[in-house]
Amino acid sequence: MTARRFALHAAIASGLLGAIGVPPASAQSVQLVRDCLTETVAALRMSDLAKAIASCDEIANNTATSRDLRGQALGQRGLLYAKRWSLVEIPQDAQLGITDITDALQAHAFPKDRKQHLLTIRGQLYQATGQTRRAVDDFKAVLTEAPNNEAARAGLRKAGTPDSY
Repeated sequence: MTARRFALHAAIASGLLGAIGVPPASAQSVQLVRDCLTETVAALRMSDLAKAIASCDEIANNTATSRDLRGQALGQRGLLYAKRWSLVEIPQDAQLGITDITDALQAHAFPKDRKQHLLTIRGQLYQATGQTRRAVDDFKAVLTEAPNNEAARAGLRKAGTPDSY
């Protein structure tokens, strides 16, 4: 790798860490954050999901991790568990996803779109585990802020709740 390309990669990594509030401790730390906070969960294979979940575990379980970054890692890990549940339907993954997303929402002030996405996914996981009332509460919370959110509307319809919310 040329010195110029290395400098560019280092700048990107430092920018990523600066944006999420973590001092650049080591290349290993940068890679953990990058693996955990991957942009696209939908395209990940099972092996990639396991790697990303492990990276999020290390961030969330590290006592030196800031509350903000821990919240982001928990939210992402919750989404990763939800994705894995959607592929293999292991009930434990649904419950772990619910727990992580709940903890994440308490630990971190997510941007509006991300919060709505987390609530929608948690609502779907609640629905999958038979917790319909909680699912409906999450879908209604999303629709309060985003009345045209189709995923939340579909969740309400699936729960048997009128779509006139």
